[in-house]
Amino acid sequence: MDAMITWIKANPGKFSYAGAYPTADGGDFTGAVFTRMVFYNQCDKDAVCKSWKDLEGSVVDEKKYAPAWAATAKVLNELEPFLSGYNADTKTMVYPKNLAAVDALFGAGTTLLNFDYSPGKTGAKIGSETNGGKAVCKLSADGNSAVAGSTCIKDCWSGTVKGYVLDSGTISNTNFVAIPINSGSKEAAMVAGNVIASAEGQFTRADTTTGWGALQAFDPAADNFANGGWDTVFNSLEAHASAPTVQALAKSRMAELNSVYKDRIQADWKKDVDGK
Repeated sequence: MDAMITWIKANPGKFSYAGAYPTADGGDFTGAVFTRMVFYNQCDKDAVCKSWKDLEGSVVDEKKYAPAWAATAKVLNELEPFLSGYNADTKTMVYPKNLAAVDALFGAGTTLLNFDYSPGKTGAKIGSETNGGKAVCKLSADGNSAVAGSTCIKDCWSGTVKGYVLDSGTISNTNFVAIPINSGSKEAAMVAGNVIASAEGQFTRADTTTGWGALQAFDPAADNFANGGWDTVFNSLEAHASAPTVQALAKSRMAELNSVYKDRIQADWKKDVDGK
């Protein structure tokens, strides 16, 4: 994480992240995780916080949180002049509204470093005829520009894009399905949930020819996978060369904190970073 921060400062205007406002204010999920990555890093350095892994429970530990957040806000504020969207004349920063806006900056070459929850996104954005015969983006021979007539010319990423995880760790989580207590169609929602969680449903999402190459969270030793042959089927999926390996993702994985910390960090970001 420290190396990433150093790179951002050494390459002004080549990185940005979406506004990490509270969810109620339209905050971006992926932009918010960048601020938590910085928070984890600063917590590990702080003499009181010591380690993000110790921030357990459903109530914010104010004693540990306060110094770690103060250090995090300092880092984020120091980064602002180096972000794409910063106006040096007015000394103001306009954060991208959402991940799509950040992706657009990266696709246009305005920024050179991007991040995402989906490890398969680089392959999907680079595309080509090798993506199961379904051309997501058609590139020039050198892989650096879209061919005229490409169906996704605005979203096409350079063939030189490479996905990776940080040596210091990368926050990882998985999707989940919830049924509201006041749902009027609980039975139908349960059926949909079962389909989504089924081996077939997970495979469809993991396959870039039918889904988006999502990394699935399942136990390969579970009966329905081990005895049903699904573990072998998943192993047949060929990851795009630009994507980090499953082994690298597993080694780098850091858990999410309780949502009370997520909500608090987003509220404090709005107050201490965007609203300073």
